[in-house]
Amino acid sequence: PLSSGTGRRYLGSGCTLVLERWPRNRPRIQLGQWGQEIQASLGTGQGARTGVCASWLPGIGTRGLGWGLFWAGIHASMLGEGQLALFDHVTWNIIGDEAMEMGDLTLAGLAYRRGLKEAPEDEKLLNSLGVCYAEAGRTKRAVDAFSRAIKASPLDFTAFYNLGGLLAAKGDTKGAEATLRRAMDLAPDDPAVALKLGQLYLSAERPLKAVEVVEAFSKAGGGDHPAIKRLRARALWEMNQTEEAAKIFKEILSVHPNDAVGLGFLALFYARKGETETARRLRAGVGPGETGDPRDPVVAKVLRELEGYL
Repeated sequence: PLSSGTGRRYLGSGCTLVLERWPRNRPRIQLGQWGQEIQASLGTGQGARTGVCASWLPGIGTRGLGWGLFWAGIHASMLGEGQLALFDHVTWNIIGDEAMEMGDLTLAGLAYRRGLKEAPEDEKLLNSLGVCYAEAGRTKRAVDAFSRAIKASPLDFTAFYNLGGLLAAKGDTKGAEATLRRAMDLAPDDPAVALKLGQLYLSAERPLKAVEVVEAFSKAGGGDHPAIKRLRARALWEMNQTEEAAKIFKEILSVHPNDAVGLGFLALFYARKGETETARRLRAGVGPGETGDPRDPVVAKVLRELEGYL
């Protein structure tokens, strides 16, 4: 196991191990059927979860059989009660995700690539590998992985979203805009996509386009999402509609009183009106390091101006 808590988290304490010799030329489907027979014969009830692995499966080997059974069991547990999982490319994805959670990018990349050997066009593995490469700073490989995911599943917004975010981080605003717009076409009510595209427009000093993103999100039934409301308020602020922006920030603070960005903008709003005490009180609620992404030019601009008043 990658960590001592992983088994307890997914498998619990009650496990039964069944071993049987199998010739290497038996197809996988028969291995799965054997697992189903074992699952039924154990008489452990409908809630039993069964993981199946063989030493001759790719990447396992005799020494890795126990390790493979462990992860096949986790795979089955994640599927739910009464489920059976044969160690496959999805299991490799699970291993990679666990490694990513632990910060082991090398092991994560290895697991994702192993999975892709079995399922070269699996968009989830390709997206996971792309994220892994991006975290490791290997941008070209990340772009390639996301591009392959788009080719494999052109109607899935995830790869467009991931690629668009990566292009934005590289400073390719035009490429990021086109890619994120495609993501929003595919998932118009997804808040993460709308937020990423709106933030791109704010960074490019195109607040009106950010407002259009918010309106499209609302029209698609995206709901009353706090981050999207904050995006709209910030865009209106940049358009010098500070009164309207302040109203939205107040609405946000009525539900989320510790919203650091809302507190900062409202503090500046009152500071500009000469209400210094109110501005100081609001600014005091913004704890150190809670002012948002320091690379965000809008947030940085607000805080710099606020310092001039207080």
